[in-house]
Amino acid sequence: MGGRSEDEDLPFASVVRQMPSLENLAITNFNHPGKQYTRLELGWENLTQLTLLTPLHTRRSNISQFSPGEILTILGRTCCLQSVTLIIDISNWDHASTSDTAVVNLPAMHEMHITFINRRFQDYSLLKTFFLNFFHSILCPSLKTLSASWQGTALIEIPFSALVSLQDVEALSLNMPLTPRALLNCLSLVPNLRSLEIVSRPLAIDDGNGSQGIPPLISHTVEDTVLESLASNLSGEGNHTPLQCPNLKHIKITFKDSLPSSITLNALLAFLESHVQAQTSLESCNIFFPKPPAEPTEEEAARLQALVDSGLKLQIQYQKQRQIFYQNDSPLIGVLVQRTGVLPQWQDFLIGEPARLSGFQALFETGTII
Repeated sequence: MGGRSEDEDLPFASVVRQMPSLENLAITNFNHPGKQYTRLELGWENLTQLTLLTPLHTRRSNISQFSPGEILTILGRTCCLQSVTLIIDISNWDHASTSDTAVVNLPAMHEMHITFINRRFQDYSLLKTFFLNFFHSILCPSLKTLSASWQGTALIEIPFSALVSLQDVEALSLNMPLTPRALLNCLSLVPNLRSLEIVSRPLAIDDGNGSQGIPPLISHTVEDTVLESLASNLSGEGNHTPLQCPNLKHIKITFKDSLPSSITLNALLAFLESHVQAQTSLESCNIFFPKPPAEPTEEEAARLQALVDSGLKLQIQYQKQRQIFYQNDSPLIGVLVQRTGVLPQWQDFLIGEPARLSGFQALFETGTII
């Protein structure tokens, strides 16, 4: 009898063995341990596109995931990879799996989309060590597009700063709770950035008064201070300070949750005016607020129109809320309101008639300022 193949339990193993020239491989919603997929008998060295996705939102504790070490093992065999999309679960991260590992060299990699999930609490120092080790293990000198997502605790440092190729990145998408200072530090690492997309989420920032019963400060990733730092300012001597991200062409900022945004229209206008007047002019800007912002003053409305007249493709929208019902008798509601001062997100506690409606647009309308 012939020997049993190590990947025989995978339903598509026999199929991929017959595809020696396979270039695009996508594995989603899988049910087998990640280790089994690393043993697939296929031409890993021929792959140019790779997608490994597990369910992001699930209550199942036994669902299979790719560990960071298994991801690095796979990447080490894909020397021709150009684009990768990954979801990596670091809940059971083993320090040894990403420390002192050989560097994975991906010379053709120009596009990376990566999401990290963590289903249990981990000390921030451990998270910092993980991100440092993981990104130190990847070398991709041709990287042009980077999309990074993290749904865990607020980050005061940039998780992917160990990537040595950030200076050539032209498109950056961030969906993670970075502090404003961390965001500015991040943008300083990408001087050739042309397209920036940010999902700004509320942050609970500990100011050291937690032991006195004072709740943590609630902030957003994008604040006025961020926009002011990204704008060019006229100094007392009549000279402009250097413009950060001087090559920026497109920017999109989406504010999440029910908290009001933490930027003012005046700060946004100053940022846009600086970049529109720059040598490499900003071409488009899209801003989405979770609540209707304050009405523009007559002066602000004139400045907005001037930006549009200059050729800037500008869209500022906000969420107009319809009727929503919360399960007010839930004890969890009271706990969350007491600790955060805000109601939980609508999708977690919808009941009654609106709960039978599907889709975001069924519950919300979109208003437009410009």
